[in-house]
Amino acid sequence: MKYFGKRALVLLLAICMVFSAFTFSALAAEASEAEPITLQSLPFADVSVDAWFYLAVRYVFENDIMRGTSDTAFSPNATLTRAMVATILYRLESEPSVAFRQIFNDVASGRWYSDAVTWAYDAGVVQGLGGGRFAPNDSLTREQLAVMMHRLAQDRNDDVSVPANANVPAGVSTWASEAMRWAVYNHFIFAENPRNNASRADTANFVYRFSNPNTATPPPQPPQPPQQPAPPTYTLHTGTFTVGEDLPAGRFVVTSQGSGNFFVRNTEGRLVVNEILNNAGGPGRHGVVNVTTDFGVGYQIEIRGMARAIFTPVTRTLSHTLTTGHWVVGVDIPAGRFDATPAINDSGNFIVHHANGRLAYNEILGSRTPMLRVNLQEGQTIRISSLSSVSFAAV
Repeated sequence: MKYFGKRALVLLLAICMVFSAFTFSALAAEASEAEPITLQSLPFADVSVDAWFYLAVRYVFENDIMRGTSDTAFSPNATLTRAMVATILYRLESEPSVAFRQIFNDVASGRWYSDAVTWAYDAGVVQGLGGGRFAPNDSLTREQLAVMMHRLAQDRNDDVSVPANANVPAGVSTWASEAMRWAVYNHFIFAENPRNNASRADTANFVYRFSNPNTATPPPQPPQPPQQPAPPTYTLHTGTFTVGEDLPAGRFVVTSQGSGNFFVRNTEGRLVVNEILNNAGGPGRHGVVNVTTDFGVGYQIEIRGMARAIFTPVTRTLSHTLTTGHWVVGVDIPAGRFDATPAINDSGNFIVHHANGRLAYNEILGSRTPMLRVNLQEGQTIRISSLSSVSFAAV
């Protein structure tokens, strides 16, 4: 009996040691899996722990809502395109299943943002820019971001009410005032400079605080550049006009009231713009909504048929979507290799010249040539005629 008792005791101790080792290993593994991402494990060299957007970037990164612009950079001050923001909100909603359909002329099937834009439209988060355009590669302002997030909250049936005495931030467009009041009151976004482009840090901060409404304290205020006043516009009626006398020289986007012919000749008398402007134009319709070009002193402008032409000064920024007009590679669009695609049901001329004037491309984009692969080089000039827009996807 004593021998049996000793053996039983040894066996019992062995079982306890095995169970303890197993339990310790399991707990250790569980603790390792639950360990939160630390500052050292964030791959972004441009996101420091004392940055006002650190917690926001950490949240969107951990939850796979936003990713870096490279393996080691988040680029907090870079801007986002409309397609990028639609994709971010699509991920925020766990990427619900959608069946793509052609809603916008410039959003084709099979693009990385196609499903996101379809979902966003169906959810009422986006509505497009008119003329069948979504403009996926256009940048987004802070007030536009607030409007999209406000619509998302409404689609979720969230309470978007704010006190009657909640202020409308200064400089907000009328169409964005309700969304900005809601966003600023809830500390989702800064009140300053609502018409400035939203940065990646702005967007991450908005998503983080929107997803964590108990984060009640307002974020620290980052430095904001002063908001620029709206540029003056100029109006010319039917007739012939001289730049420098009837219109200051500069770069303008020209729109119309009504429909008619718009011609521009340079100082040598060469026709540089020959378009039909139509404020109801667009893909598959007669004429284009706008044309963008440079007007030099001595240029002659001829306007026929339309009630008036409106000239709005524009500044040059890099974009992957170009409309009717004249553009420079490296100034208006980055250099690189792209698939150039016109809007659905659109047709018109796409011409590229080298810096020395030699012709690089001369194609009619449309049903017969729905896509053109181009290698754009710094200093080349692009002329787009009769096309509402051309989107450039990097390849």
